[in-house]
Amino acid sequence: MKKYLTSLLITILLIPFIFAPASSQAAYSEASAQTYLLNHSQNPWSTMALAALNTSSIPADYLNNFSAGGAIDYEAPILAIAAMGKNPQDFNGRNLADELKNFYASNQLGDPGAINDDIFGLLALAASKISSNDPVAEGTKQFILKHQNSDGGFTYDPRSSYGTASDSSSTAWVV
Repeated sequence: MKKYLTSLLITILLIPFIFAPASSQAAYSEASAQTYLLNHSQNPWSTMALAALNTSSIPADYLNNFSAGGAIDYEAPILAIAAMGKNPQDFNGRNLADELKNFYASNQLGDPGAINDDIFGLLALAASKISSNDPVAEGTKQFILKHQNSDGGFTYDPRSSYGTASDSSSTAWVV
């Protein structure tokens, strides 16, 4: 799962390189991607990308004391911590998986008007090695599946006044 998620992230980050002119493509290498990521501000997504590149030293001090106001604020840091091979259930004396689970209410995780926090929450719980039989993981999965559209896809906000047409991003997150 870790390799799949990190490979997916690398692919997303490298789309500009893939569709660049041929001369730019020739200059691309994992080393240049690593250099680029190391020279820009660190965040959970760049940390996951560096982990996928097997970077030996990943600057991730920002994860040591991050604060979170909602479920969505925990999810990417948990995924980054797991991508680095560390345990989100015992990270600097914190059980981040349990902290994330505290946002579970009314059979869903986080904001009831959004599905992305449920999707990334389920991924974060899986990355934390929480059993799929765990009541929060199972309830979150059921919430996601309950909001699958008839065309098989998903929408960012299943209760949106903008409509509930499936979108490629939300559907890709679920897949």
